[in-house]
This record gives sequence, C-alpha cells and structure tokens, in this order.
Amino acid sequence: ESDRETEDPAIDSLSAAIKYQQEQIDLESMKYAAASSSSFSEEQEPKRKKYKKDAYFSDEEEFEDG
Repeated sequence: ESDRETEDPAIDSLSAAIKYQQEQIDLESMKYAAASSSSFSEEQEPKRKKYKKDAYFSDEEEFEDG
C-alpha cells in the first residue's frame, strides 16, 4: 500500500472516469441493440430519406445557348 500512496491520485480519478464513461457507452449500446432486435417491425425502424431519382440538382450555373 505504500506504493499506492505515492501514486498521483489524479491518475486514479482519470482511470475511474474513463472506466465509468466506457461502462455508460457499453450500457447504451446494449440498450440500443436490445431495442432494435426485440419485436420491432420494419415500420418502426427509423425511416431513411428517399430521394427522387428524376430530380436533378447541380450547384453549377446553367447556361443556355441561344
């Protein structure tokens, strides 16, 4: 224990904070995975934007010959 007393307490605090943060991330990941895999139909999944294939967008200026 004498070795522990000479260590920087900030290192312990930082490692504890990192460990806590990683546990929170893992917990959120598990919640998301459980929610997305448990009895959700495709209709309840987040909808993706659909773009019209015939709609043309260009940031270039249009010039007409004439």
